Amino acid sequence: MRLSVHYSEPHPSPLPARQPLTYFAVHSVIDLVLPTSVDIIIVHRNTYEITAACIDSLLRCSIADHLRIVVVDNASDDDSVARLQSAFPSITMLRADVNLGYAKACNLGARNSASEVIVFSNSDVRYTSTSLEELVRVLITDDTVAVCGPQQFYPDGSWQQSHDLFPGIRLALRNLFGVTAWTRRRASRFTSLSSAVVGVQPQTVEYLDGAVLVVRRSLFDRIGGFDERYFFFCEDVELCHAFHKIGSKVLFVPAAHVIHERGFTRRRRLEDDMLYLGANERARAMFLRLHHRDIMARLTLIITTMYYAVISLVLTARMFVTHDLPREKLRHKRTVVRHLITICAEELERSS
Repeated sequence: MRLSVHYSEPHPSPLPARQPLTYFAVHSVIDLVLPTSVDIIIVHRNTYEITAACIDSLLRCSIADHLRIVVVDNASDDDSVARLQSAFPSITMLRADVNLGYAKACNLGARNSASEVIVFSNSDVRYTSTSLEELVRVLITDDTVAVCGPQQFYPDGSWQQSHDLFPGIRLALRNLFGVTAWTRRRASRFTSLSSAVVGVQPQTVEYLDGAVLVVRRSLFDRIGGFDERYFFFCEDVELCHAFHKIGSKVLFVPAAHVIHERGFTRRRRLEDDMLYLGANERARAMFLRLHHRDIMARLTLIITTMYYAVISLVLTARMFVTHDLPREKLRHKRTVVRHLITICAEELERSS
């Protein structure tokens, strides 16, 4: 693989001409608590606008002076790399001539950075002013914490799921009996970016959504980084599972808020949904094979198939009582769900 590396001098972060004394007091405390540098690894491919928005939000955050931004380009075939280097001369750009996938690209970025604190970020994330500061502070104040992540919100301010259970029997049953759907509806109803409570304490979870992962390098190196058998999905699940295995904490930090345009890097065509959601299902099946006994992995796949079958029936029923425009959307969803049923069947056969 050919790799070219572009280095630039650190981008100055000018202080406004006049600031109240509280500004200097607060930032003096921040400088004492936080590490001298925090490495931000952003994986990019043909997404100039959203990557630029992500970097811009980082350069505006409360700890911008501490950040070193590394963009790993997964073989973009447009002019986005040149545009990013022109717009943000402070970033380090790592370019690969093939699409490495997310896990391998993150590992490449980590190898070309040096801080004890590494932030792995999707390109379609925008950071609020203090979100990163809150996450880094949680990580460095407890040596047993390996990784922490924020509460994510959609661009309209609505709640977005940011952590979950590991793939397995428990999660499959929760999905089948509607527990997962109920908890998501409840959370989205009562939680939004405008109403989110800031003072909620961090909580231990099984795994964090990989859009933003703030990781302790020493523990990241100890487990060997991201598992590169995963190309684009479930690498976050595997990483958190590995941290749990060595007795380290995985913390969800509700007080840290970010905007995540989930799925923005792919179009919403039927073919794309089938490709990406299908790849996600296969990655979850691989996790099952790696970490569960054969009988438990197969049982999980059977329950998951039943879950998708129920969804397909519900979507079919709704198609008979809805108007023409939503019917197309329902047909789109049903086609995707039926595709997932086929994949589960294939994974079951593979496990036999």
